[in-house]
Amino acid sequence: MGFFLNNIIGGALFGLAVRMWQLGLVNRPVLKPNELWTHASYMFAFGWGGYGLAHLELKVNSRLAELRDMRLQAKEIAWERAAERRKQMGVPPEEAERHVEIVRKIRELQDKLDGTAPGSH
Repeated sequence: MGFFLNNIIGGALFGLAVRMWQLGLVNRPVLKPNELWTHASYMFAFGWGGYGLAHLELKVNSRLAELRDMRLQAKEIAWERAAERRKQMGVPPEEAERHVEIVRKIRELQDKLDGTAPGSH
């Protein structure tokens, strides 16, 4: 909730700053009584934009997480198929174990880079 509120308030304050800048460019008074509603309309419009951007950011981040998980699952399937092919070709078990250990280290490094818990995928 705080994430959305911060973006809405930030957008509204940015809208007010844009309105003040606009009035400053044309040398008009800021607090003219019959035009105070325009300040509120700018704040509302930019606040709504801040809400939209926050919502978009959440959607994009969740989609990127889904794609990352799908990519890791595809890699795991590819490694399993490669292991089966090595078995069929008669690769010694110690060679296959060494390869599995390398894959495990790569996954640990990916987890550290992604900031996820080890073994969460």
